[in-house]
Amino acid sequence: MMTNIQSWSNDDKRDVIRYLLVNSYRSERLRLLYVSTPKVACTKLKWWFADLEGFAESIRKNTDNSIESSPDLVIHDSIQKFAPLTEEDICEALESDSFFIFSLVRNPYKRIFSAWQSKLLLQEPIQSKPYIDKDFFHHPVETADDVAHAFEAFLEYLAENESPSFCDLHWTPQADLLRPDLIDYSCITKIEERENLTGRLRDWLGVRIPSPFEGNVLNDSLIPYMPELITQRSAELICSMYSHDFDVFCYDKQIPTGKEGLSSEQFDVALKAVKHIRARLQRFGERNELIGRLNCTLVERDRQIASLTQAVSERDRQIASLTQAVSERDRQIASLTQAVSERDGQIAALNQSLTERDTKIAALNTQISGLLQSRSWRLTKPLRAVAGGMRSLRGAFKSDK
Repeated sequence: MMTNIQSWSNDDKRDVIRYLLVNSYRSERLRLLYVSTPKVACTKLKWWFADLEGFAESIRKNTDNSIESSPDLVIHDSIQKFAPLTEEDICEALESDSFFIFSLVRNPYKRIFSAWQSKLLLQEPIQSKPYIDKDFFHHPVETADDVAHAFEAFLEYLAENESPSFCDLHWTPQADLLRPDLIDYSCITKIEERENLTGRLRDWLGVRIPSPFEGNVLNDSLIPYMPELITQRSAELICSMYSHDFDVFCYDKQIPTGKEGLSSEQFDVALKAVKHIRARLQRFGERNELIGRLNCTLVERDRQIASLTQAVSERDRQIASLTQAVSERDRQIASLTQAVSERDGQIAALNQSLTERDTKIAALNTQISGLLQSRSWRLTKPLRAVAGGMRSLRGAFKSDK
């Protein structure tokens, strides 16, 4: 039976896919989909997956940019860079019968105790930050009884302020994370029965692969789980908040026994180690904050540089536009200059024509004047003769009288 994503509600689809995008790892080559569960050997399984896919060594060589407090833990903020998934990748694997989909779960008592210890008792900078102003976070831990009551105070806080919608995946119920009611897993194995998973994986792959659990235990608890650290009130709170995990994964609600205990001397040493680790983690957190501030400064500087680059680009665009306008103006001026030159040539030609016309007119005027003078002389002689005749007539007329 394959997973039917289409039958999920919109809320379920959103929440499940969101979780799987960050907490699942797909091997296309081996047709595997591993869904990790925080505080259930997930560090070990992620390194195993990285080894299978061939990029574990690359992660080990690039630890400088990790915000994790231990080289073993860098896998958590690095693996997604080498094995990114899309929603399509996840849906294809879930709805296919050709993928082996597996996960691990852990006794709720031991899981929540381990999560509280590594994240809050040791004051791990990232996970503890939302809780540093809470009263339970500052509970003294000088004795084993102090540890038991500090753990109880933490559980009281969860019950009163977060359950059932927990703020951190490390104390969110496993059934709420894995959603076996929606996903058809090939195998969900209890960490207490881990070799069953190794057998199932070898059956699936048909080859002898290294067990995911070979080698040293990674991210192990400084103080091992011990029944004497679980008060009656703590047991009640765990059974109440994690009742779904007990039911779905068939865990007994009775306080489980521990594999090993600590003598009083060993416990004192462990508590001293807690103080030393807290101090180291505090310095590590301060270093990360400093790096974070420097990164913010770099981001702001990059933003300013980008803004200046954009301004320079805009200025260059304006200069290019002005240069083009000047070129166009120069072209217009050159065109006008040529037109003026042509007009000057035309005016000079006209002036020359006028000069020639004036010369011709002057010559004509001279000719006309000469003609007039000549004609005037020729007309004057007859007129004088007439005038003389008239005078003679007037004289003769006077004589007759």
